[in-house]
Amino acid sequence: MLIKLALLLRPYQKQLVVALVASLGATAANLLQPWPLKVVFDSVFQSKPLPTPVAATVGALFGPGPTGALSFALVAILVVACVGAVSAFVAGWLMTRVANSVLYELRSNLYWHIQRLSLAYHDQRRVGELVGTLTTDTQPIQDLVAQGLVGILVSGLTLIGMVVVMFALHWRFALLALSIAPLLFALTYRFTRRIKRATRDIRKREGEIAATAHEVLSAIRIVQANTREDYEQSRFEWQNQQRVSAGVQARTLQSALPPLVDVMVAIGTAVVLGYGAHEVLAGSLAPGELLVYLAYLTMLYKPMRDLSKVSEVMFRASVGLERIFAVLDVERSVRDLPGAREAKRLRGHIEVQHVWFAYGDRRPALADICFDVQPGQVVALVGATGAGKTTIASLLPRFNDPTRGSMRIDGREVREYTLASLRGQIALVLQETVLFYGTVHDNIAYGRPEASVEEVVAAAMAAHAHEFIERLPDGYDTLIGERGATLSGGERQRLALARAMVRDAPIVVLDEPTTGLDASAEALVLDGMGRLMRGRTVLVIAHRLSTISRADLILVVEHGRIVERGTHDSLLAAGGRYRELFELQSRGQVAVPVGGAR
Repeated sequence: MLIKLALLLRPYQKQLVVALVASLGATAANLLQPWPLKVVFDSVFQSKPLPTPVAATVGALFGPGPTGALSFALVAILVVACVGAVSAFVAGWLMTRVANSVLYELRSNLYWHIQRLSLAYHDQRRVGELVGTLTTDTQPIQDLVAQGLVGILVSGLTLIGMVVVMFALHWRFALLALSIAPLLFALTYRFTRRIKRATRDIRKREGEIAATAHEVLSAIRIVQANTREDYEQSRFEWQNQQRVSAGVQARTLQSALPPLVDVMVAIGTAVVLGYGAHEVLAGSLAPGELLVYLAYLTMLYKPMRDLSKVSEVMFRASVGLERIFAVLDVERSVRDLPGAREAKRLRGHIEVQHVWFAYGDRRPALADICFDVQPGQVVALVGATGAGKTTIASLLPRFNDPTRGSMRIDGREVREYTLASLRGQIALVLQETVLFYGTVHDNIAYGRPEASVEEVVAAAMAAHAHEFIERLPDGYDTLIGERGATLSGGERQRLALARAMVRDAPIVVLDEPTTGLDASAEALVLDGMGRLMRGRTVLVIAHRLSTISRADLILVVEHGRIVERGTHDSLLAAGGRYRELFELQSRGQVAVPVGGAR
């Protein structure tokens, strides 16, 4: 934990040095607090003279005798208190600024990293857990830096200073006072290990709650349509109860530690007080010295109490760092290679040569895939669900990299291009249209924010979206709900087509964009697709074979292999798997052809 925390704090060395100096000032004030009381007790009440070097200065500033000593003691109390207060404020203010900066940088870096992790990683993680790591797990680090570090620093320095002063004053007292330290540290160590385990369990349960809530609320239509509200409520309550149980266990441990520390401290205080009183009665120790020593003893045990009380913040931060770095330490499986070049405007010549791909250690999802697409051609991938069509398409923008084989665009391996420039040349229209909370204009221009209003409107008109957009309350400035829930499926898909058109990419990937649409919506989307495809290299994934009858090349995919290839007419004439699928789908259907008009 300390190494990881040091890495986060490295950019703020200057602020930390100033905070350290301020903490030393606060520590010095703590160490000086008992001495004015000794002056009052010995030099005012018992008229004992001050030490010679001090007496001359006090006499010159405050006058001779007990009155001068009292004035000196009162001023000293105020000065020590002011120095301590100012030092503590400066240290706390600086650490608060550092803590907020650390939180900002940590969340920004974590978000940057999560966005760039491969889709294979995201496919295995629940979104709610990642959101929890980004928000809930980062907060304790801020709390530790803002509150815990200053407290630990001041308490630690004070503890060391107290031990040194106490040994200098009376080594026997120091040994008696520290006799409980081994038991105290053993007790603290045992409890803190259990507290850390309990805190880790709490964060695990909270992550599960966040993931479940995100999953259910994202699919609330399905939940309500299937009347599963009670089931989801019981599932949520069970997870919530697990979190409560973990929280009770952790809180019990956290609540038990300070009282046990107080009992140990009381034992140590009683031993020292008994021994000191005996020494005073025997005449070998002045009452003022015992008073100072008891004050130091109280201050010695206070840092021990404080350190036990910050254990909750420390272990929440420790568990948070574990979970955060568990994500940050994941290497991006898809990244820019050294020497990768910017992809200029591509022509769209795609060559796929003997490509294999597997998800993790599972059997290959693709096996020996080969095909060639000339610039401006339309290639369709057809086959049953799970055949590997989407996997093939995902290799083009490098959402995944082939296990072996070669995928080239314009004669270069796709890995030779930088990710950003490669993906900037490819427009995607997915089966499930994703829209963001924002205006219609912002959603259309999402892939090219610098697009002008005229370009956005032109793209919407080409995608047959302009008419329904104009009917919205604020037109292109209308706010649409999360994921476009206020729009119909056809309207969402036409916005997706407009987004792809604004991007003006030379390569287009259409992943079953008409699935789930009615006939009228499908006709509009298909016409928009035809306009989008003109003059571009297009990879179409389609279940409805009637929509790809004019494709330049059709690839039939089964179990990760291309089993047939050709044009619509040649595949029908061959009488193979494509013809079988086409005849099954064409019964009762009206073909709405989409072609590769160039």
